[in-house]
Amino acid sequence: MMNSGLELDEVMLASIVSACANLCALKEGLQIHARVIKNNKFSDDIVLGNALVDIYSKCSSVSEARRVFDRMPVRNVVSETSMVSGESIWPTHYTFGNLLSACANLASFQLGRQAHTHVLKQGFWFQSGANSNVFVGNSLIDMYMKCSSIEDGSRVFKNMMERDCVSWNAIIVGFVQNGYGEEALEIF
Repeated sequence: MMNSGLELDEVMLASIVSACANLCALKEGLQIHARVIKNNKFSDDIVLGNALVDIYSKCSSVSEARRVFDRMPVRNVVSETSMVSGESIWPTHYTFGNLLSACANLASFQLGRQAHTHVLKQGFWFQSGANSNVFVGNSLIDMYMKCSSIEDGSRVFKNMMERDCVSWNAIIVGFVQNGYGEEALEIF
């Protein structure tokens, strides 16, 4: 293709870099990146920038991924995700709490259920302490109750090893908002 005289555009370059990333063909990816730098034509293209961050992340060249990422004039969720996955940053109880809060505010039961699965995979079992998981448990109760899944919210509450005032408020408010006033009074 290169010998045919065809001029490469940013879409074609991004596609080739993505293919290299999937094959972990770092050498070839470096050659394409060098061509991009040499031509200085597509330095502001977000799709190509994302593909470059992705290849370096997938091929364990995190410092180069960071360099490309830091030089990108515009970034999006793809840029952030590629960078985070390359740095192997693990979610914390705050990450999950915020994710579950977003699911609750959207009343997205399906996404909330998926997030709950990831919570369990990461080993959050809702104990209190220095790295309190009670925060995650409270977020789960809130999410399930806002998604009208009373049974799931109640199960999380019952399985929490420790509860704080937020736990109690979440379950009581959840019962009330879903028309279970008597249950709210009983648990109170």
